[in-house]
Amino acid sequence: MNKINAIIMAGTSKKKRKLIDEDDGRGPKNKALVTVHKEPVILNVLQALKNSKYINSNNIVVIGPRPELRDIIKDSEALILPEEKRFIDNARKAYGKISPNGERTFITSCDLPYINAEAIEDFVMECEKYYADFYFSLINAKNIPKKLERLNKSMKFYLEQEGYRTSNMSIFEGRKVKNRKKLEYEIEKVFSLRRTISIPAFKRLYGTFKHYKEEFKKHRNRNLTEQDVTTAIKREVGIELKLIITKNPKSAIDIDYKRDYKYIKKNYWKIKEILDNFIPSQD
Repeated sequence: MNKINAIIMAGTSKKKRKLIDEDDGRGPKNKALVTVHKEPVILNVLQALKNSKYINSNNIVVIGPRPELRDIIKDSEALILPEEKRFIDNARKAYGKISPNGERTFITSCDLPYINAEAIEDFVMECEKYYADFYFSLINAKNIPKKLERLNKSMKFYLEQEGYRTSNMSIFEGRKVKNRKKLEYEIEKVFSLRRTISIPAFKRLYGTFKHYKEEFKKHRNRNLTEQDVTTAIKREVGIELKLIITKNPKSAIDIDYKRDYKYIKKNYWKIKEILDNFIPSQD
């Protein structure tokens, strides 16, 4: 297997509630920079990538607040790009720089205090079983320890009665995608509405994606299937999507709000012990 390029998305949210105040007198900051276990959380993500035998450690790009990131990431560890205003512009810029010829690229978030090489490698190896353009990771909620599920406030994504959450890992095969603009448009809309935590929020999501009317109906009735999702994406965007179900919860624990940060910082070792000893469902 050829090693995979990697992108860490570390853009600064325009929403103040998505910035984290560490109560250190420096004010709210990009969550990539907050300290968990004595170091900025993004360094754990970077180290997990570098430890993975499937990631090209010489081709890792971080896109975010460049001056602050340069203070904590050495030039030899990753290429740091200055951020743009929108998520999709960051994604396009980072991918164009690290994979200009559409190379296979692993994409992850900056706020994962427990992700490790094993979680990354499990995901990559599962992707190897299929031939798709875009691989997106999900985890069954029952494979997130109950004590940690409290960190998740958004509504679950249902496939055939089972509730799933995103697992912060994806792989993009750009050279096979013909209509990149349509894909980027859909991703930008999904990203801005991804935290569906109420009925009004769900209605906004539905109003934006009316072209998936039948799929929303099935989701509401909890009989949506993976085939329904992939067929709809192929129909509307023209790409082959593969949902990868991971059982490793270490990539699913992230920092979305200050309450998450405070809980994780206070209970770092307790949470790590829970994750290290967790036995996933065999279903």
